[in-house]
Formats: sequence, C-alpha cells, structure tokens
Amino acid sequence: ANSNTQGIAGGDSNITINDSAIGGNGGELNSVYLFNSYFNSIGGYGANASSKAFGSNTGAQAVTVSSSAVGGNGGQGSGYGNQGGNGGSANASATGVSFSGNVTLAASQTGGNGGDGVNGANGGNGANSILKNAVQGTTSGGLSLSQTAVGGAAG
Repeated sequence: ANSNTQGIAGGDSNITINDSAIGGNGGELNSVYLFNSYFNSIGGYGANASSKAFGSNTGAQAVTVSSSAVGGNGGQGSGYGNQGGNGGSANASATGVSFSGNVTLAASQTGGNGGDGVNGANGGNGANSILKNAVQGTTSGGLSLSQTAVGGAAG
C-alpha cells in the first residue's frame, strides 16, 4: 500500500494533513488432507506500506502534518520444512513548511508481524522498523518533530 498526500496554501491559512497506509496480510493455507496425504504450506508475506505527507503555507498560520504506515502481517505456515510468512515493511515521512506559523510534524511506522508456524513449521520474521530524519520542517515560528518506529514480532 502506498499513499502520498500534499496540501499547499498560497496564503495565510491553517493546513492539516493526515496520511496513512496499511499493508494487507499474507495468506495462509491450513493443512489439507487430499488423496490420502496432507499438503502443508508456506505462509504468504505481509504487504509493505509507505506513507508520505507534505503541507505548507506562506503565512503565519499553523501547519500540522502526520504520516502513518503499518506493514501487513505474514500468513501462517504449516508443516516441517515450511515457515510462516514474513511481516511487511513500513516507511513513513512527514514534511512541513510555514513562513512564520507553528509547524507540528509526526511520523509513525510499524513493521508487520511474522506469521505463525504450526505442525512443525517455523514462524515468520517480523519486519524491522528504522526511522532516521523522517520528519523535516522549516519555519521562523515554533517547530515540533516526532517520529516513532516499532518493529514487528516474529511468528
């Protein structure tokens, strides 16, 4: 899932931008008994998610921008030699600009959890989550920056 939101005011207006993206979960197939045999499966991978938000004005009013991304969870794997699907990655960023208004920016991302492993299968890997300078702002007024990264749990 990818999402990108922009808001630009040419004058002295408040700007509030909220953007989010959520990746889908990986599929799973439980053991199936067919033709006198059990068929096992590898869990599907969780989908990646990317959220990008931008807001600006040219006046003295506030600019508030938030971005949130959540990776999908891996599907369940079943049977020896198989594994649950890996969690999807997440990437979030927020940018805001104001001539002299307060600028408040927040970015949050959460990696997907790994899928469970059953009937001898291994669990999937949770996705890492690393944020570095994911929020950027410019103003002659007040500037507030927040970023949060949470990794996914293993299955």
